[in-house]
Amino acid sequence: MILKHPITGRETHAEAVEWLPGCAYFRCGRTGLQWLEPQPISGPVYPDFSEDADDLLGRATPELIKTWLTPNEQAALEWVRGNLSPGAEIVELFAETGRFAWQLRSFGYEVRLADPLAAHVSVLRKHGFTSMQTANPAELPPDWSEADAVIILESLVRVAQPAVFMAALRARLPRAQVFITAPSLRRPLKLPGVDRRTGYPPDFLTRWTVEALRELLATSGYVAHGRSITPGMLRSLRKRRRWRGRVFVVFQVLLMIASGEYEFSVSGWGRPRNAST
Repeated sequence: MILKHPITGRETHAEAVEWLPGCAYFRCGRTGLQWLEPQPISGPVYPDFSEDADDLLGRATPELIKTWLTPNEQAALEWVRGNLSPGAEIVELFAETGRFAWQLRSFGYEVRLADPLAAHVSVLRKHGFTSMQTANPAELPPDWSEADAVIILESLVRVAQPAVFMAALRARLPRAQVFITAPSLRRPLKLPGVDRRTGYPPDFLTRWTVEALRELLATSGYVAHGRSITPGMLRSLRKRRRWRGRVFVVFQVLLMIASGEYEFSVSGWGRPRNAST
């Protein structure tokens, strides 16, 4: 079927990979991006984690927060600490519980948060975060100074028009680096007893791969990078550059089977191209 691509805006051939009542997920053959056609009229659903957030932030310690961080949040924290010095200004969109922002603040970063739910914003403000209610980067307050980085964790799946969203972000914060994660299409496949679905509307309007995130960032004017995020042993194993060839691949597979590990998320990041300093 010929459809308008949600990243490039060009007409492209897309294959229907899953039919649902009244709609279907279509897949881009180049990047593996999946998107919903037609889009739900009701718009995205944002889960309310405000009670959990209030409890967590009310008794937060570095040790407790560390145990709550998911693999994608741990990867994002590593990226921040590897690219930004303490004191840098970071905007997190779709901040939800604030646990990642709390960790950033504990390392000395200046954090501003946005979330579409008033309940989340109320809890975040209660615990000392500068926060506002919005899911639109264009609505960020004009008095928020230029950020060094923008973080978006696992919530890009709720954005119906990702290219429009990223254009608004680039226009509002033109010099900020961006780090994005999205749930992996393969996340549930190796979890015993877990529903194999990878997210359905109205929760997931898009499904992402590393290649799709790279294309989104590159099309939006960033020097794009990306990788998959796997928890624990496999992530540390990747850092061992001396392993090569088929022996390494076989060892990885056996290790994954033994440890029950799986691809958790996909990530993409980049600096703006030609941004003024």
